[in-house]
Formats: sequence, structure tokens, C-alpha cells
Amino acid sequence: MKKSFNKRPVAYVLLSLFVLTLLYVPACDITDPTEGIKVILNTKERTSTVSMVFRDAHTNEPVGFNGETTVHVTVNGPDSDKVIDLLNREKTSFQAAKGFLSFALLDEVVPDEQNPLQITVVARADGYITTSVPITINQEKATPVDVIMVNASNPPKGVTGNVNESIGEADNQGNTASDIYFETDSDQTTNSRASFRIRENSRITTADGQPLRGELRSSYHLFNSRDSESLQSFPGGFSVQVEDAPNGSDRVFFTTGGFTSVEISDENGNRARNFDPPIEVSIELDSEVRDHQNQEVQAGNTVPIWSYDDETGTWTFEGDAEVVQGDNGNLEVNFEASHLSWWNIDWFGDACYEGVRVNLIGNNSQLRGRLLRADNGAFLGWAASRQLPGVPNFIQFLWAPRDVPGILELYDMNENLVTTVDLPQLCSEVPVDVTLGTTSEITVTFRGRGVCDGSDVEVRPSFPAYYRPASGGQWVSAGTVSEGEISITLPSQGNYFFGAYYEDDWYDYLLDLTTAEDGQLYEEIIDLPDHICDDL
Repeated sequence: MKKSFNKRPVAYVLLSLFVLTLLYVPACDITDPTEGIKVILNTKERTSTVSMVFRDAHTNEPVGFNGETTVHVTVNGPDSDKVIDLLNREKTSFQAAKGFLSFALLDEVVPDEQNPLQITVVARADGYITTSVPITINQEKATPVDVIMVNASNPPKGVTGNVNESIGEADNQGNTASDIYFETDSDQTTNSRASFRIRENSRITTADGQPLRGELRSSYHLFNSRDSESLQSFPGGFSVQVEDAPNGSDRVFFTTGGFTSVEISDENGNRARNFDPPIEVSIELDSEVRDHQNQEVQAGNTVPIWSYDDETGTWTFEGDAEVVQGDNGNLEVNFEASHLSWWNIDWFGDACYEGVRVNLIGNNSQLRGRLLRADNGAFLGWAASRQLPGVPNFIQFLWAPRDVPGILELYDMNENLVTTVDLPQLCSEVPVDVTLGTTSEITVTFRGRGVCDGSDVEVRPSFPAYYRPASGGQWVSAGTVSEGEISITLPSQGNYFFGAYYEDDWYDYLLDLTTAEDGQLYEEIIDLPDHICDDL
């Protein structure tokens, strides 16, 4: 049932956001078709956009949403030269506003499954461990991406360590005067620890070869291999780009035995990169850890050791290490690290570019999928549902593990478990249909246009948008406002926040949709202020 309301308060708030605050765009980025004597100025809809939310691993809230923390974002990778902001300016450095970021690709670039684009997003924020995520863009419209960031002082379950701890000193040539030893506390879930030893007379230098001097301070953490909160903080996810893999692959799927992040700096803020001789690293293993073939790990087994470049999102094979029996009863892995980075104990297997597609029949609202291994319950990753023209709402993991059985848990926007789906072959080419019909869903459409007093000009904006239930749950991508209009399927009536990132700023408003009906249209005409009208 279609209903149109003018000057309704609920619509006015949203459409004021979608029209008034986001209208100031360069004239070169506006199309100018005419209808009789009326001029319609449609702000340019970008062909392909990326809608990102940077989430705190412990609170699950956008980083800086309720504070002053800013996420600084750099886009690297083979196709980074095709990245633009929403106003069509070539740009690869951004500041996420309240934990949100939207950017686009050049309009003439049309990615598809045969010609996907590859970029890597590097995220830094004060007090957070630097991380990055590789992104594959294989379709037009909005690509939603979540980036999980760990607050070093308030880490999630399964992460233990220390922040800015004084560990020793270096002389003017960067040499340590004595052995330096530091270790994490035992993890509460797995009773595992990580320890680090820098030998006497080790020379410590920055990435460009400058020696560290004076007091040395370190922030270091161990991520266990069992808790989902720890595993979802793995930089870039477990489907990874690799260099020098033993099997010759350039992309694999990891099964981790635990991983660490270590940073060391001197009293002048210079960050350590290289060590001569190398640091000695020891990581204790969870007693329940399994390798990629789901086999029990025993003393005498070998495991690959990998280091991570957060600028490129690439893991490099550093060699194999032996699993040994530790002094305190735990199995452990010992190796040497000549440079600082993320370090990871990881078995690996092949990955397929497109995992099995799960069609969500009868449900068009936003769902999130949590993927687990069926044979041991290990966490594999998250994915959001997608909608494309002419196909049902669906969830599909890219670069899924081959020959691994899975279980998909489906969650609604309020983080309630909807159902579970058995996926015996995660790389199957045969789609899996799941019937999720619901009578509570409603689809509402917002349509807005800005006008100037005494003029025949109308302005209709285009930009990515986000929303979440006011009662809780996660912010998710709402898709794209296209020429002043967007239709959103909500799981039910209620109060919802709607928001948008634009020009390093964040806008959001609370809307009361408790009496909204399916198919309802909210339409609004906004009188634009003189300073905007004068520039049109």
C-alpha cells in the first residue's frame, strides 16, 4: 500500500538530512537534464561505492562514535589508483567520521565477477592496534565492509597483553646493554602465553635504519585461537594473500594456532622495525587447537610461521617451526623474528574465490552470517546479506576454505539468532535456499528534493547511507540514496537511526517508524537556504 505524506515530522527529519546537509557539491558533479522549464539537478550517483564501519573488537561499537578517537585510513593495493571520494576527487587517504567511511571508484570502472578490483584498507587510530583488510569489489553499487579494531587498553575476550610498558634501554648506537625479556599474562580461556626475548648487544633500528636510543617501551598482545572475539580481530580475516607459500599459492585460508602483535618505540617516539640478532618469540598453544585438516596437534609436528605487512595486507611465509613440549605443560612454538609485525602460527589450505551462495528466501531485511567449521566449531568469519537486482537477498563468502564443512548462523539486526544452515561444502557451486518468510517486515521509501524560493531548480542528492535499530544492534549499510530516493526493508516497525558519512563528517537522526506500513512512501520538499541556492 502506497501512502504519500508531505511535511510529516518523521519524514522531514530524515529528508532534511538526505537533502539539506548533503547538497553542497561542486557544479561539475551535477547532471543537468531538463523537464520543460524545470531544471532537475541530480547529484551524481557513484557507480560503485565502499561503505565501511570500523568496529571496536570489545564493544562492537563504531570506533570513536562516542568519543574523540579518529580512524585514519589509507587505501593501497593494485587498484588504489581507481579510488575517489564521493565528490569524484582522486583520494586514498581519509578520516573516518565516528567510525564510518564511504568512498567510491572511478565512474568508468565497472567491476564484475570476471574483473574484480583489489584494494587494501589500512586503519590506524590512537590507542588501537594498526590493522588492515584486503577488499575484493566484484559488483556495482555499495560494497559493505566491517573492519575490527582492537583497543590495546581494552581488548576483547581472548586477547591479553600490556600497553606502553618500559622494557629496557638502548645506547646511542641502538644496542641493548642487557637481555630484555617480557611476556603476556596467561590467557583466561586457553592458559596460553606469549614471551619475547631481546638478547644483550642486540641492535634495534627503525625501518629506515636509524637506531633507537634511550628508554624502550613496548605494547604487545597475544590473540588466542579459540575465542571468536579474538579470531574476528585477525587482520584482514583468514582468507589471505600470501608470499612465498610452500605450495606456491598466492591466496590461502589460514587455521591459526595463535598470533601476536608487538610494537617497540624509544623515548623519542621512533618505532623499532629491525633487530640484529633477531628477537626470540615463544607462543604457547591452546590444548584444543587443531590444524587445517582438523587433526590434533602434538609435540614433534611442524607449523608454518608467517609475518604480516599491514601496508599491503600480505602475509609472508617465514619458515616452519617445531611444536615442542613446554616447561609448564603447554605445547609451544619457538621462532626468531628479525623484524616487528604481526606474527602468526598458521596451518593453511586452498581457498575458492566464490563460496557457496545462501539465498534468503522471503526475507529482504539486513541479516549477518557467522560462519563456523562444522567439524570443530572454529570461527571462520562474518558476512552481511546482499541484495542485487533480480535476485533474492543472499549471503556469500568470498575466498572460502576448500574441503571444509561449515555451519552458517544467521543473525538479525538486533543480534538475535534467526536460524542455522548446514553447508557441507563451502565451495559448492550449487546455491542453498533458506526460507525465512516473515510477516513483520516492512519496506519504506524516502523521497526528498530541495528547492529554491522563486526558482524552478530542484536538487536530488545521491550518497551511501547506514541505519540500525534504536533498541540496539549494529549499524549496517542501507544501500545508496539515488537521486533523492531510497527504499529500505526493515525487520519490523520501530524506532531506527539513519545516518550518512559525507566529507569527513557524520550525520545521524532517530526516526519513529512504529506506525509505518509496508510500502509506505515518505516524501518531502525542502526549502534550501540562500547560500546553497546562490551557488546553483
